[in-house]
Amino acid sequence: MISLRKMCQLILTISYYDDPLNDDFAGTNINTQEIDKEFPFLPKFWLWRLVAWFLYYIIAIPIVFFYSLFIGGYRVRNQGVLRKLRKTGYFMYINHTHFTDAFIPALISFPKRAFVITGPDAVSIKKIRGLVQMLGAIPIPTASVPAMNKFMQAVRQRADAGYCVGIFPEAHIWPYCNFIRPYKSTSFRYPAMWEKPVVSVCVTYQKNKGLLKWVKHPRRTIYVSEPFYADASMSVKEAQKYLHEKAYEFMRETSERYSDYAYIEYIQRPRPEETE
Repeated sequence: MISLRKMCQLILTISYYDDPLNDDFAGTNINTQEIDKEFPFLPKFWLWRLVAWFLYYIIAIPIVFFYSLFIGGYRVRNQGVLRKLRKTGYFMYINHTHFTDAFIPALISFPKRAFVITGPDAVSIKKIRGLVQMLGAIPIPTASVPAMNKFMQAVRQRADAGYCVGIFPEAHIWPYCNFIRPYKSTSFRYPAMWEKPVVSVCVTYQKNKGLLKWVKHPRRTIYVSEPFYADASMSVKEAQKYLHEKAYEFMRETSERYSDYAYIEYIQRPRPEETE
């Protein structure tokens, strides 16, 4: 007979969802601020940039590596392929399964500087907005064409400067999700327009073994794809579709092959017409 405690544990490891594209399990209650044309997407003040460099390389990067090795237990596979991209900027697409995912572009692309396209929530807490931006956040505008133009300019400048630009195409956090959700091709327009390579990254989950088998949270192994390039003969729309398909295919196949443990089971609720 299953104990009450065991039943509670089982219940807590199941999450029900309706829409794989839009449901979110982040559990944050942030008052989202508007990101308009006044937002400083590309701060030019030299002191700001100096402090940002110091925060990123002297403070944040050591913390990221310490957390990844000794707390998060990350293992990275095929990271060496990024040496091919030493002299160019590129876009890195990652599945979104943990609140620490924002560390991944910095961890994998080091020593290359990484920036991350985020939702407006990332910079909506005023007291830490500047800090988050210094660490690489580029928030998506909430309104207005002028704001979007400035955002696009910032993203392109970072890519043209040879940096890594990280994107989470699933958009919403599903903690410990061990499968790849469908996601739109919208963000693949950036590398398609600016003729940049794409790297697909898949975070997979395995049950701990050996001396760590008592650890409840699963082990994370991160797989990095070979760079994907759209053919120069393709139109922007064709290149966007091609890069999206290649990135998604790599994530899906990698997840199906290596994610063999469900710490949280996600179950889709039946649609009304399916229950009739």
